[in-house]
Amino acid sequence: MRWLDVRGRRFHRTLQFTRSSPAAAARPRQPGRHRWDGKIMDKDRLFQEIDALLAAEGLELSDLRVLRQPGGKPLIQIFIDKDPGGVTLDDCGAWSDKIGAHLDLTEIVTGGYILEVSSPGVDRALRREKDFKKFAGSRVHVRLKRPVNNSRNYHADLKGFEDGKVLLSDGLAFPLEDIEEARIEPDYDEILKKHK
Repeated sequence: MRWLDVRGRRFHRTLQFTRSSPAAAARPRQPGRHRWDGKIMDKDRLFQEIDALLAAEGLELSDLRVLRQPGGKPLIQIFIDKDPGGVTLDDCGAWSDKIGAHLDLTEIVTGGYILEVSSPGVDRALRREKDFKKFAGSRVHVRLKRPVNNSRNYHADLKGFEDGKVLLSDGLAFPLEDIEEARIEPDYDEILKKHK
């Protein structure tokens, strides 16, 4: 589990369950796949497969990251959610097993990997149109792929999503395809008040 320390108080950021897969034999590189320290992975297919797997059970794939790890095994971080109420640690553990078995059977990931299944956390990523609509009114940090007005980073209130653009306070609007990453900026003072 991850914990954040804010002003001397610790609170839970995400529910997380980790598993490591055995190494599999290396396979030849195919078009559209990404190489991770000798391992080959089709990240788009990975996202689509896991999204469909979760959606069939009423859950949502909030975010997916693949990170390089010392020692060569990629770290696959999968962030899941469900309405209402969110996911529990038991949900994360059960889905870690299901997703791991699916990855091993479909061979989307070649070689060994480390799988983390977590809740989105208080600073959840926003990726899709529905995310920007659902969390309208929240404070967000948006990082663009290329600078606009000499800046790639914007901190503003999220107003919504319209005509393919993310709408922010102060009249800012960015096409979704121009956004590298968008995250909710949690109000830690408000969170601490709720947990007193």
